[in-house]
Amino acid sequence: MRLILITQDFPPDFGGIQTYCLEHAKRLNEFCDDFAIICPDKPNAERIDCVLDFPVYRLNIKNSHLVFSLFKNLEEIIEKHDADATFHAQWHTTWPAIKLRRKGDLKKVFCSGHGRELIFNPYKNVPALDSLFEKTRKKCLQETDHNYPVSDYNSEMMGELGVPKERKTVVINGTDPDQFFPVDAQKLISEMRLQGKKIILTVTRIIRRKGVDLVIEAVNKLKNEIPDIIYVVVGDGPELEKCKELVKELNLDDYVHFTGKVPYEELNPFYNMCDLFVMVPRSDETEVEGFGIVYLEANACKKPVIGSNSAGIPSAVLHKKTGLLVEEENVDELIKALNTILSDESYAKKLGEQGFERVIENANWDSVSKKLFNEMNKQIY
Repeated sequence: MRLILITQDFPPDFGGIQTYCLEHAKRLNEFCDDFAIICPDKPNAERIDCVLDFPVYRLNIKNSHLVFSLFKNLEEIIEKHDADATFHAQWHTTWPAIKLRRKGDLKKVFCSGHGRELIFNPYKNVPALDSLFEKTRKKCLQETDHNYPVSDYNSEMMGELGVPKERKTVVINGTDPDQFFPVDAQKLISEMRLQGKKIILTVTRIIRRKGVDLVIEAVNKLKNEIPDIIYVVVGDGPELEKCKELVKELNLDDYVHFTGKVPYEELNPFYNMCDLFVMVPRSDETEVEGFGIVYLEANACKKPVIGSNSAGIPSAVLHKKTGLLVEEENVDELIKALNTILSDESYAKKLGEQGFERVIENANWDSVSKKLFNEMNKQIY
């Protein structure tokens, strides 16, 4: 199979879809007879591209406008690589490829599904454009040859948009056990002066949807019952100052620690220093957690996890097997789940080990990329 991956999001930008595209690309390049990527250009992109073993076509355009450049450039790139198929990280870029497939220049057009792009409409309050955007989204998804949502939730959303069951296959996200793995983190614990603490951890971009404020509220109610509890938040974002204000308001300076942003390649010791990883996102009309790779990263370090029982998270956190799920914005349920795991070391260890086994067996990038390749390849041959 000769394949071109097309994505609006790719490193050096950071995020779940960027990780998804990079990790799949490195492996699809090994499986395919020919492979290339098309994505928007970014400052310092050369530091990423120079270490990759496949061509990266960087188009000088905004992420959300990539489709417009594709109408001009895609045919030439397809011809250069004699591509059988295109694989799109977002549905927005599929239309130029669909038109070329109709002409006979492509055999297949494939698309992934991550969550937000399946519900967010930037023209929600512009009546004429609102309906046109929704119609275009449905038409693009319905005209792709096969779709590969990363969770059961995303698969259901695609079904609501008119994609039939036989043209969608869930291929979950993964993580890299060579990057995230169990290791002694006592040095970091000592440096942060957290010896003897029950450490709960969140690694995220700090926005309201991620629910950091909910965990702070839970810690406030748990601190008397578990006096050695401490909440470490790794990341930054627009809600950071508001979360810091909440900590001050609740007099939790001794119980909550914000590290700021930590480079992705330096996260492994942070996962390993915690007793429990927690992230409890809330959903709204425009934003959902389509999966949550961070849960797998924590599981890869043999850590139990707590997530929200919403959107795509149940595909990342297997309830009572790799962690616990709580209802959205239910602080009482969150407190109960935190207490359940932190007060029972054997149960915490069991969840962590089962999460680790899942990562090693089938929730790693090698496994999921091979599955993705096999699924696409059988659509072509």
